[in-house]
Amino acid sequence: IAQLRAFAEQAGRDPQDITLAMGSSIQFTDGATTGPRSLFTGTPAHIGDTLRRYQELGIQNFRCDFPSSSLDGLLQAMERFATEVWPKVA
Repeated sequence: IAQLRAFAEQAGRDPQDITLAMGSSIQFTDGATTGPRSLFTGTPAHIGDTLRRYQELGIQNFRCDFPSSSLDGLLQAMERFATEVWPKVA
């Protein structure tokens, strides 16, 4: 992010005019995982902590994907994100 801002300044642009965004899949797991976990995989608390860290780095917009093999699974994951994660990071 620091290098992006430096490039913007070198190009004569205001770095604050650049919106920083990223996207990732979000997958809920209930309970402990063994070994390293994927970036946005875990409990709602884990996912919220990760999102907050990216906000602190300057990410302003985040696109979420909720992989699922069914419409019901997708809707459940979206509802869970909306009620258990988003209120703690918004």
